[in-house]
Amino acid sequence: MQKPVLKNRSSQYKSDWLEIVSRKDAFQHIMMVLNRYYLQTEEHGIEHTDPSRQFRLDLVRMDTDNLKIFIKKFSNYEYLVYSELEEREEIRTDYWVHIDGIQQERDELASNGGREDHPVFSIYCMSDLYKNNTAPAGMDIEEELKL
Repeated sequence: MQKPVLKNRSSQYKSDWLEIVSRKDAFQHIMMVLNRYYLQTEEHGIEHTDPSRQFRLDLVRMDTDNLKIFIKKFSNYEYLVYSELEEREEIRTDYWVHIDGIQQERDELASNGGREDHPVFSIYCMSDLYKNNTAPAGMDIEEELKL
């Protein structure tokens, strides 16, 4: 099954691809939490058996030296993620859309006069990685994805 091509929703979000160059462990933690959530939904009869699911399960177990992660922001809270896992001379790749619910919750709390000591402000999220731990991608991701 071919994945859909994603177009930018507005000129405000015409961003370049960035590579996560530090805090890859934080990215792995985000993925671990999401994996755990999907496992819980499976226990309630919702099955997640696609190859992308297995890729993300493997991603959290990888040594960060064998992991490349690229992200491109295309709306307030949505990122296109492309990742490469290198294992035993083989490179596996996948991409998906990540919706940053943590940043969204922070913004909603802030706009409603919420407390900044709320636990959501202490969780490192995709938006934090995007702002603080990236550098321009050293490769043409869109060519890799055939977009």
